[in-house]
Amino acid sequence: MDESKKLTVETMRKKGDGADVWFIANDHPDHIPAQKIFLTGASSLFRDMFDLSKSPPKEPINVPDQLETFLEFVYTFGHLPDHKLAQHALALYKAARKHEIPCLQRLCRDKLIASMDSSNAFDLVELADIHSDKILKDEFITTHT
Repeated sequence: MDESKKLTVETMRKKGDGADVWFIANDHPDHIPAQKIFLTGASSLFRDMFDLSKSPPKEPINVPDQLETFLEFVYTFGHLPDHKLAQHALALYKAARKHEIPCLQRLCRDKLIASMDSSNAFDLVELADIHSDKILKDEFITTHT
């Protein structure tokens, strides 16, 4: 998709154009608008959450603080500024696992591996164990043996 369309879709989301679901994040003062069609296209978990046979949510949905960056990833078809990825890599990795978005998981895993050092290595190997991530675990073993 060309860059102008990505920007248009993300701009639509931020402005709330066509929004049919709203999220609340702890670090965001306003409700964050989104369109179910984009979310269900990105994740089977969202497909189940927004099953059309169920009644639509009447209240905004509470979500973690990193939602804005997660939605930006979905709406820009995988293009995130490096500083946002670096800032939220751990939370986005977990969200990618939960929402079954393998390309985001790979992107975050690569960022976590690149940032692995003595201060976070054991946290990352624990993360690898929890999520059965052989690639992340193998990188820890390679780096620390």
